[in-house]
Amino acid sequence: ASRADEAIANLRAANEMESDNGFSWHQLALAYNLKDDTAMAALAAAERFTVAGRAPEAARQAKIAVDKLKPQSPEWFRAQDLYLVARNA
Repeated sequence: ASRADEAIANLRAANEMESDNGFSWHQLALAYNLKDDTAMAALAAAERFTVAGRAPEAARQAKIAVDKLKPQSPEWFRAQDLYLVARNA
């Protein structure tokens, strides 16, 4: 596995334990960008901005994720949730 894959696995595990750590969400977005996975990078960025209370940026990134992720996937539903919360903030 590549270093990006290893980083993604470790950061996802860290975020499951501590979902309010904006730094680890940012690092996860960067790792997904290394793999050219713009959908998951946008989702991680939306999480980061949500944690930071930056609703406009969270909404923008969540919308990108919704548009690029597989519809009805767990990640797509999460992106939708983040978008709705951020848009209504």
